[in-house]
Amino acid sequence: MKVFGFMLVLLIGACGRENIRQAGPETPLDELMERGRFHRFMPRQEPESLSLVGHAAEIHAVQQLGNSPYAAWIQFDVRLMPDLGNAELQDQLADVAERYGSMLSDLVVQEWVPAERFMRRDEGRLFLNYERKVQGLPVRDNVVQLVFVERVPGLWRLSEVQSNVTGPAPAPRDDGGDRADGGDRADGGDRADESAVWLEDLTGRSDLVVERVDHEWIPFLEEGRFLWQKGVVFEWSIDGEHFQATLLPEEAVWLDAWPLAVHAKPIFTRALKRSYAEEGPRDYPLSFSAANGPSGNFVLGAEAWLPPGFKPSSVGLTGPRAMIFDNHATDTLTLAGIQEQAESFFLPDDDSKLAAVNAFVAVQRINRYARQFLTDTDAPFLSQALIVNVNLAEQSCNAFYSPRQQKLLLYKEGKGCANMALLNDVIYHEWGHALDDHVGRSSGIRDPAFSEGLADVVAAFYNNDPAIAPYFVFDDPSPIRNLSHTRVYPDDMGPMHHEGGIIASTFWELRQALMERYGPTRGAHDAGRLFFRHLLAVDSYQESYAAVLRVDDDDQNPATPGPNHCLINTVFARHGLATDEQCEDPTVTVKPVANDLHLALLDAGPEENAVHVLASAPTAAGMALCFGARARCETDRTSWIPLQNIGRHPERTFFMSPTPLLLPSLTLVTLLRLQNNGELQDSRELKFFAK
Repeated sequence: MKVFGFMLVLLIGACGRENIRQAGPETPLDELMERGRFHRFMPRQEPESLSLVGHAAEIHAVQQLGNSPYAAWIQFDVRLMPDLGNAELQDQLADVAERYGSMLSDLVVQEWVPAERFMRRDEGRLFLNYERKVQGLPVRDNVVQLVFVERVPGLWRLSEVQSNVTGPAPAPRDDGGDRADGGDRADGGDRADESAVWLEDLTGRSDLVVERVDHEWIPFLEEGRFLWQKGVVFEWSIDGEHFQATLLPEEAVWLDAWPLAVHAKPIFTRALKRSYAEEGPRDYPLSFSAANGPSGNFVLGAEAWLPPGFKPSSVGLTGPRAMIFDNHATDTLTLAGIQEQAESFFLPDDDSKLAAVNAFVAVQRINRYARQFLTDTDAPFLSQALIVNVNLAEQSCNAFYSPRQQKLLLYKEGKGCANMALLNDVIYHEWGHALDDHVGRSSGIRDPAFSEGLADVVAAFYNNDPAIAPYFVFDDPSPIRNLSHTRVYPDDMGPMHHEGGIIASTFWELRQALMERYGPTRGAHDAGRLFFRHLLAVDSYQESYAAVLRVDDDDQNPATPGPNHCLINTVFARHGLATDEQCEDPTVTVKPVANDLHLALLDAGPEENAVHVLASAPTAAGMALCFGARARCETDRTSWIPLQNIGRHPERTFFMSPTPLLLPSLTLVTLLRLQNNGELQDSRELKFFAK
């Protein structure tokens, strides 16, 4: 076994290897970084150099991999290709190897495993992705991608094969040299002490720590032939940024080095968790704000990531979900003084701007919460910029949403009351009024008492607390309303805030009952779903009962009550909003949620909302799908739709619906994992958002 002295040596281009540029023998790390990662080989359009003997006319065109004799891209005339059902797709790699393998370096199916992102759907095409492993090690950038087009729903034809197959694998060595199992190697440098010396040679720094060592095959193309060497990939970090470099231990040379990710940072600010009465502001991303800098202006996303390399000079409190104005200013608020930190940019504390910043952040948070239950299609309001005026001085102890102005008006402190923009409960409540103005059977706010009640529910559900706006009065923890106080129709009719408590206390009791039945996480989510989705069809709380039952009806048939029909009836009857049916829901036995079950939709067009269901699990003898909640699906076998096993990834087994399914815009479904005998093992409830 060879042992090399630890000195920095760089790979030299004179060896004739493609894709490697000339470099001096003592090139520093930054020159390796400029060269970048040793990448895959480019395809070339020279089909005449490939022998197509024995292949039918279905081949339309071929490109080579570099100057090798192998194909990088085979295109087919799909009119001449056979139809394939969903269950046949998993066998196509073997068929491609048998029929076109000589064009792909005599592709050996056993060397190819499904990639981490094995299956992808994109506008009528299906992509199956495979990666290569030889003697236990991955082969750098060796991929095969099969591309299928859907001729009719459920029937596919192979249209392309894209590959980076770098020749046949070398024979295993038994001379005691490089080990393919990734164990300690004298010439590989993956023992801790040797790794540290190699890294110091590369970087010139002795204070860095090797955080990870991987082994892989590195193919080189020399005079039309692929030769492989084993490489060792080191990973380390400097000031939180991670880097990798590849060592070729047989030659004791460095091949390449690169940053592990493009450097980008989010922008954060400080805002209140709930109110000014808490112990100081907390860090939150400035989601959907407008960042301004020398190189341009950008509207940020949900996590407030800035474009790579972008350094903001100021940020505007304006975006697709909120626009903040200070008092009656005509321009939205823009704040400067942004500080760059190691992992982020930061808008520092400024008490004079806290009301504006907090209002902006609070609107983003409640909007995101509602999106768990509503889509932009359900409520376009969710994608509209809500105008918010803060620090208004005409009055105090008040805030309101103006349907005429389409604004949220928050008044400054006075008369013993706090600044309304420093009370998130108030912001959530007024945002609830704005939502009411934009959803329902009719446009506008039709029932003031209902609007007050639903606005309180929005705040209470988000906070997981029936107390509304504690500390409304300075330093007084008493809330202005409490949803745990039961109010009944028609006894509590009257002033709108008081009467609104009828429907508000009803939904709070319903939430508590669902949490008792299903546990706190699922119960709270189910209550939120019933509440927000019922708003789409009602204008008054007197219509709420029927609408909630409709949302709960998991098979769209009023003749078969939903899984929570009797519970809903009991709660609404207790508040005078329904006639008590004196019924009980079927016994609910809730198994632990199987969070390792995953589900995705694949567009099956052309029919609207026609989809294939793709499911996976680490282990599963079988899987089935059921439309509706777990409580019903686990006991109603007649509602199960069996899913077909389409292949095994090293870590997951994949299943697909045998035929396209038609879905409404939002569907509650249950994914069931089955045992070998077909009995239920466990399940997971999910939501579908169809196109």
